[in-house]
Amino acid sequence: MWNTLIKSEDVERVKQQPENLKHVKEARENKDSGVSEAEEDGEETNRPRTERDSVYQDLDTETLYKRLQEVDPVYASRTHPNNRRKLLRALEVFDVHGTPMSEIHKAQRIESPSNVGELRYPNTCVLWVQSEQSVLDDRTNKRVNTMIERGLIQELLDFHKEFNAKRTQENRELDYTTGIFQSIGFKEFHEYLILPEEEKHSERGKLLFEKGVENMKIATRQYARRQIYWIKNRLLRNKGHNYPPVYSMDSTDVSHWTEKVHDPAVQIVQDYMNGVVPQQEPLPLQEYDNGAEFNECKACNKTFVMRKEWNIHIKSAKHKKRLRSLRKRFHDTCDILDQFKEKKSMERETTLAEMTSRTANIATDSVDGVMRDCVASDISDKEAGPRDIKSLDTGTGAVNLRDMVGTSNEQSEDKGESVSDVRDKVLF
Repeated sequence: MWNTLIKSEDVERVKQQPENLKHVKEARENKDSGVSEAEEDGEETNRPRTERDSVYQDLDTETLYKRLQEVDPVYASRTHPNNRRKLLRALEVFDVHGTPMSEIHKAQRIESPSNVGELRYPNTCVLWVQSEQSVLDDRTNKRVNTMIERGLIQELLDFHKEFNAKRTQENRELDYTTGIFQSIGFKEFHEYLILPEEEKHSERGKLLFEKGVENMKIATRQYARRQIYWIKNRLLRNKGHNYPPVYSMDSTDVSHWTEKVHDPAVQIVQDYMNGVVPQQEPLPLQEYDNGAEFNECKACNKTFVMRKEWNIHIKSAKHKKRLRSLRKRFHDTCDILDQFKEKKSMERETTLAEMTSRTANIATDSVDGVMRDCVASDISDKEAGPRDIKSLDTGTGAVNLRDMVGTSNEQSEDKGESVSDVRDKVLF
């Protein structure tokens, strides 16, 4: 519908801008050193696309996103880290043209004011056959039943058997995200398909079959909703002259198909072919309130690249429940830390009390020893008779201490103090 191909003139316009030359050179230098010389010489451009894709085939999505951040950080900020298809496409554009995808888009927007490019054909309109959601869900369920009646299971069994034989020979893992296995039906019936033939008709086989049918109905209803979202988001939520008008046809009641769907659609097409404005009004365009904005929710471990999706997420019940859980866990952790601190504080106070008591006991024992020495010295002095104080072997300190004790004893008799009180005074 839109002319979204990368034109050579867009690439040349980007390369001619001086501010982009330095960026392209730096991006080239930041590329992985494992790139071969042939690729650096430009031979990579002439390779078939499938062969170029094989360069990144063995790399995981996280590595691809990191490489895109190096060569084109602007485009990487608008691309979800898990969108492998877009990551591969952006890296391929850089390898082939030597120019970041974001710069090419910028050049295209300068040429065409609309963000989606010019329409490929000038007289384009969209006929959207709609119905009420409940009716659409019922129709998708019936569609699944019809597909099964027409041999869907046998088709899946045949293909699964052939594919598994080839996969076993090549020693490859089963991947439901690539190729035809992305189609609705394979992963939904996986448990049933891998059962041995004799177990498919057992009670367990019947239960797995019914589970596969229900899963396929759910997946089909979800796919229908994604289609509706795509139409609204792509065709009705942007303003610009390069968006085709969308005409709605109501198919809720198929008994009125002719007057509500067929005839209006034919009339609109005839008016376009005749260059006449159709009488039926197209669906109104809604103001585009979304935009590229990179956000990462650490609590839920999710990444968002659009502002609207981010706002919806932070208001969702699941996100708020997760925050409450984290806050509770945080408070519980704080309570544990507080209890630990209180326990350590009590242990510290107990240790200090024990140390104080032990120190006091040591000091008491020291004073008792000094007093015993003093008494012994006093007895020796009396036996030896008067002597010069300077000639005493016990030393000046002991004599002075004895005199102090004697003085304190005389004072304590007047004050009525005990010997232990005097001893404490002498100590301190």
